[in-house]
Amino acid sequence: MALAISIVTKCEPCMEWHVQQAHLAGATDEEVYETIDVAIEMGGGPAAAYSRFVLNALDFHKE
Repeated sequence: MALAISIVTKCEPCMEWHVQQAHLAGATDEEVYETIDVAIEMGGGPAAAYSRFVLNALDFHKE
């Protein structure tokens, strides 16, 4: 939920932190993708544009 809200509110540091916390808690990529989908449903085009920060953070935390 917090990750979806951070996408809709366009808070880049929040997105990075929530992705890290989700990763540490064992969230799967599919769960993060579903979160992005929910954020885009609620935030429209701007949320879609800001989702790239989540995808970048997800790649970073996989390594």
